[in-house]
Amino acid sequence: MWETGRHRGRHVQRQRTTRPWPLVLGLVLVLVAVGAIWLPRALAWRPTVIAAVPYWDLERGLVSVAQHGSFLDEVTPWWYGLAPDGSIVSDLPGGADAENTALIRAGGGGMRLVPTVASTNKGVWAPHVVHDILQDTQRMNAHTDALVSLAVSHGFAGLQIDYEDLEAGDRDLFTSFVTILAARMHERDKVLYVTVHPKTTDAGYDARNMAQDYAALGRTADRLVIMAYDWHWQASEPGPIAPASWVEEVVRYTLSQVPADRVVLGLGLYGYDWVGARGEPVVWRQVEDLVARTGATPAWDEASASPHLEYTLDGAVHEVWYEDARSFDIKLALAEKYGLAGVELWRLGDEDPGTWTVIRDRAT
Repeated sequence: MWETGRHRGRHVQRQRTTRPWPLVLGLVLVLVAVGAIWLPRALAWRPTVIAAVPYWDLERGLVSVAQHGSFLDEVTPWWYGLAPDGSIVSDLPGGADAENTALIRAGGGGMRLVPTVASTNKGVWAPHVVHDILQDTQRMNAHTDALVSLAVSHGFAGLQIDYEDLEAGDRDLFTSFVTILAARMHERDKVLYVTVHPKTTDAGYDARNMAQDYAALGRTADRLVIMAYDWHWQASEPGPIAPASWVEEVVRYTLSQVPADRVVLGLGLYGYDWVGARGEPVVWRQVEDLVARTGATPAWDEASASPHLEYTLDGAVHEVWYEDARSFDIKLALAEKYGLAGVELWRLGDEDPGTWTVIRDRAT
């Protein structure tokens, strides 16, 4: 629009400029509103959620993967062990055909497969096999070749090694092995995760803790998976398997050694049913069945943030400590609080269905 204006005694023609401020202000308000919605979501904690599927409960584990795959990023099939000579073997019954079928089902929802190779032989822990490998450079190189070949030949995204109960004297050799293996895996665009025993100091509780140098392993492995469970275990007196306060201590120590973006918190979805000082593993569904059969009343232990119950069967008093959705949520909140890279669920198969609601609400 044109208007006439006076300037130093002369009439001049000038263009009226529409002031842009209302438009700019409106745009800013829109961006602020969009940011208020989008930014918290963009900055929200989104951990990698990994689920272990053990060979001894394969069908129920695979059913859980199929039902809840939308909440999972990765699956770790747990059925590879070691022969006495250090070669890799599968403990899954049925041979290669059964294994291929199981792998297809495990990754059917688009999840990455990062299988675990454990220091077991025919289902029994065999730490001496790893010890012998570490002591012999030729055997260690052959074992490294076998691991890389397994990952490449099957098209896995990588591997997780779970070499437990090592000797304290194996510490430097184990670090050297992981360093070499990680480099070899990375050359083939594969990831390497290392499972470690939980501890709150470098020395930890025994030799197996000392054998694992968190700081050194965390510099080379893509993820350090902390087994934050079995505070009470199968051969201990009854008690909580993962007291929340202890889990937090483990997390804090781990983060003093390893960056948070390399730490995965292993969370248990199981428990033990003790008679005296001997416990039998149970999952949540089995506990629910016990409650229905015996009329036992679950209780909540505030000190450990864990559920438990007692019942009597055939004259024997049983004490059960286990994990449910409530206790899982408390520990998942710790992973969120410290900004960890992810969580690994040990293990799938008749876990509390509420676990998936917790994951949906807190981690996705």
